[in-house]
Formats: sequence, C-alpha cells, structure tokens
Amino acid sequence: MTKKSLQTVADFEQEAMATLSPELFDYIQKRAGQGNTFFGNFDAFAKYQLFPRVLQGVEQVNTSTEVLGKAITNPFMIAPTAWHKMFTEKGEADTSAAAKSFGIPYIISSFSTLDFHEIDSDLSHTWYQILIYKDKSLMKQWIEKAEKAVVQLLF
Repeated sequence: MTKKSLQTVADFEQEAMATLSPELFDYIQKRAGQGNTFFGNFDAFAKYQLFPRVLQGVEQVNTSTEVLGKAITNPFMIAPTAWHKMFTEKGEADTSAAAKSFGIPYIISSFSTLDFHEIDSDLSHTWYQILIYKDKSLMKQWIEKAEKAVVQLLF
C-alpha cells in the first residue's frame, strides 16, 4: 500500500470521502443552519498567506506556552470531540495515545465513548470538558469521577 501525502484540508476531505461510509462522511460534514460559520471560517483563513523565511535568525526555538495556568510544549491541543468509536475501534484511547506521542494536551469530551480508565491509565496530559447540566447531582458525579482520574476540568 502506498502512503499518501495529505497536505491540505481538501486532501484530507477527499481521503475521508474515499475511506469512510457515506453515512459517516455525511455526519462529519454536518454544519449548523445554513453553514454560515463553516463557510465564513474558510473565507477568513483564505485572507492569510504564510511566507516562510527558512532558517533566518533561528538560534533557539521555543514553542511552549501556558494555557489556564498549565505549561504545554506546543500551542496545539486536541479539542473535545464526541463519539470517537464511530471512527476507530479504540475510540478516545487512540486519540489520547496520539496526543501523548506529540506531547500535546487532549481534551476529553463529555460525550466520550469511553470512560476515563478505558482511555489511558495516565491521564496527566488530558483535560475534561464538562457541560453544564441542569441536574447538579449528575454534574457532581462527573466532576468527582474526573478528579479521581486526575484530569484537569474545563467548564
């Protein structure tokens, strides 16, 4: 099997269309309302261009930053997304492993298909996005579960 070079959003979209079932691809492509925000994002990014200045004044590179008081090695995070088992057999465990391999934080969704202990035994690189529920006792249970699993909470 030849390894494909996926470099643009369009490349990834074509590969997803060729690989995923039509139902799953359609689910991923869903957008709210008329898609104004979706298309607006493409229009906004199209206004920018990168002009690389290769190896000019590069003595020391430091991509670390701080987010909500926590130091991270790169200015990237994997945002909370739901239902990973729709895309990979191991679900959020695969996403967590990928994040860990790149040294970036992974934010577990409130709608994760796996429980904390099923995702990874070491969740020090993970955060947890908890949604605000009307049922305060349910929220308390989830917060306690997240604290026990040692993940940073994001409300």
